[in-house]
Amino acid sequence: MQFIEQMRPFQDEKYRLFTKNIIKEGLPVYGIRSKDTKEIAKQMKLSSLFEDIEKDQYHEQRLIRLLILAQSKIDEGERIILIDKILPFINSWALCDSFCSALKSAKKEPEMYIFYIEKQSKASYSYRVRFALVMLNAYYHTPLYLQKSLSIIASIHRGEKEVMMAKGWAIVTMLSHNPTAVLQWYKNVAIEEKVHKIVVQKGRESRLVNEETITILKLKKAFID
Repeated sequence: MQFIEQMRPFQDEKYRLFTKNIIKEGLPVYGIRSKDTKEIAKQMKLSSLFEDIEKDQYHEQRLIRLLILAQSKIDEGERIILIDKILPFINSWALCDSFCSALKSAKKEPEMYIFYIEKQSKASYSYRVRFALVMLNAYYHTPLYLQKSLSIIASIHRGEKEVMMAKGWAIVTMLSHNPTAVLQWYKNVAIEEKVHKIVVQKGRESRLVNEETITILKLKKAFID
């Protein structure tokens, strides 16, 4: 199995038991810390990206592939082509979010990526949509891209938990960086009640949104199914 030999020295049973209670979807956890998966990925060649990918048995095998792609020094156009090919193999929130966090090269070509993100926001596969939302959350909360980000977020209406959670978090992040503009947008946007509850809960728990804004958010009463 791909990467198992490289992974074995770093396996930590206590960490595996801890992590499996957090990552309850997708492939089973092998038990390797984040810093070690990153180091393994740095040693691998891009040519190994899709080698026996269908045979992956562990979360970390798939994560190493994603980190290889994120860390490779390649043209961003080529990276996006490979991203599109590997997104169908993302099957957990943890893989999706770790991948997006590692894709810091997106900041080099924001226009290229926002075009691709908008396309993924309309995809049928839920983790493509989550990818779009998490990328907006990570890299497109600045005033320059705020309206575009809000437009994409407003267009997404899905019932999968992984999408609703990502949508709620994206709104919280936008609010924390642009409170006045986003609060005005939020008052009028059509949104699911479940997502609204996530926004209020995560905004408060994270302390990214102040209590005055939370109080105003809670005044919203009209929702869509």
